[in-house]
Amino acid sequence: MSPVHAGAGDSSSRDGVSGMHVALEDVSVIRDDEIVLHRVGLTLTPGTVTVVLGGSGEGKTTLARTALGLTPPDHGRVVVDGRDLRDLSDRDVRALRRSAGAMLGGPLIFDGSLQGSIDAAGNLAFPLRARDTPEDEVGVRVDWWLDAFGLSDQRDLLPHDLSAHTRRRLALAAALIAEPTLLVLDEVELGDDSIRSGPMRRAIQDAAHRGGATVLVTTHDLELARDVADTVVVLANHRVVAAGAPDGVLAGVDDGIEFDRRFRANDDLGPDLEAQLESMRSRRYREWSVDPVVLGVFLALAATAAVLTLLLQLMP
Repeated sequence: MSPVHAGAGDSSSRDGVSGMHVALEDVSVIRDDEIVLHRVGLTLTPGTVTVVLGGSGEGKTTLARTALGLTPPDHGRVVVDGRDLRDLSDRDVRALRRSAGAMLGGPLIFDGSLQGSIDAAGNLAFPLRARDTPEDEVGVRVDWWLDAFGLSDQRDLLPHDLSAHTRRRLALAAALIAEPTLLVLDEVELGDDSIRSGPMRRAIQDAAHRGGATVLVTTHDLELARDVADTVVVLANHRVVAAGAPDGVLAGVDDGIEFDRRFRANDDLGPDLEAQLESMRSRRYREWSVDPVVLGVFLALAATAAVLTLLLQLMP
């Protein structure tokens, strides 16, 4: 499938600051000898929200981490603002990550996006201070986000003292508060937090449509995708099987059963992943293999050195 491009959206940005252009080009990722992502092509553009839908184990978290440069691909490349991440210096990579906001999933979902040793207010202040925001502005913005997400009464509590829903809200606010140019929100599930889901959905959209950020959301929440996405991308069998406007891609898909039937079960005739895995194994072997001539010269020199060492030891 050709690379997927996020929808046009309203790309107007705050103070002329635009989001990052991020492209995953033919990206494959292998973990523990299993394909996690298979030849994914995806382009994220400023001012848009791209929602990646997929079941558990399809590679959504790996895709989010790859877009942030945290998981290097085994095949293909990630290009940010026209630059291949592999070619960036450590300093440039750190600068890129400072400009990004992230809420990452995984085994310790949401907890890994928070500082466990500081209270809720401190967690919101942390990304602002990391960007050298004036201290008086830090206080104002922290108070605003605590109130907007219903966290004012928990401002002095540590993350482990908060309920799961409250930690989710805090992690989302921490990712949003510094107005990042790239916002990656992994495993977003707002349906169980209905009281605050409206403000949280609007905040995600506003980051892109009013703030100009490039926003990537991964989830299996169909309602969330319909509400916030400019573009929906579906992962099934570890690859992109559908992409486009939510109304088109999700037409007639009302629940997880229909989603699985349409996108996963009907994709059984997709690529032979075992054959592709063997191909990538062979490619990686060839990349690391040594030229036979060079190997022969090396072995000859090693043998000569060993003989000379032995003769020196035998000399009186």
